[in-house]
Amino acid sequence: MATMKPHFFITTGQDNIMYTLRYRSIAWTKGEGGMPLSYIKTEHCANLSTDYEKAVAKAKKHAGDNPLILGGAKDTNKWGSGFSGIDTTPQVDTAWLEEQEQRVEELRKEDEEARRIEREAYEKAEPVPVTQERIQFTGVVLGTKNVETQWGVNTKCLFQDDRGFKIWGGFIGNRGDKVSFVARVQVSEDDAKFGFFKRPTKIKKGA
Repeated sequence: MATMKPHFFITTGQDNIMYTLRYRSIAWTKGEGGMPLSYIKTEHCANLSTDYEKAVAKAKKHAGDNPLILGGAKDTNKWGSGFSGIDTTPQVDTAWLEEQEQRVEELRKEDEEARRIEREAYEKAEPVPVTQERIQFTGVVLGTKNVETQWGVNTKCLFQDDRGFKIWGGFIGNRGDKVSFVARVQVSEDDAKFGFFKRPTKIKKGA
């Protein structure tokens, strides 16, 4: 389904009286758990004519260089009841969905494993050094976040030292960067293995 090319096509309206122009394309919606689902979306574009030849002429003018599918003339009804039989129910691309579900499951397992390794490393971590001196740190940037302050937007970093503890402070690199720097650190009141660093200098990447 995902390979279907968007196109215009001629059909009849709900009462099977007038030829109408519709547009069919691939669209997306959210399924269970926020999973994206693809489906065929059909939109009404214009009422054309009760005469097939006139309807085709108008449709070609409206479609321009876009693909246009002509279904041929039909035995239409007079003004009254009738139904064209058009199915506009969203059609789920099950193959694509299964592939996405499998990928989501793989990512979930990878994330769980990464969290497990990080948790075990943190349990074995040394506490943040208690000192008033500026000291050196070497480790990896775990993530960054833009924080709004009265002086504008500042980028902050969560950093994990090779000794295991984590500290939060100013920008020293992007996620995944291995860096070393010198800064003053303050231990958190709630966690001896977490702290806050200030005014980092002598930043070296790939340390």
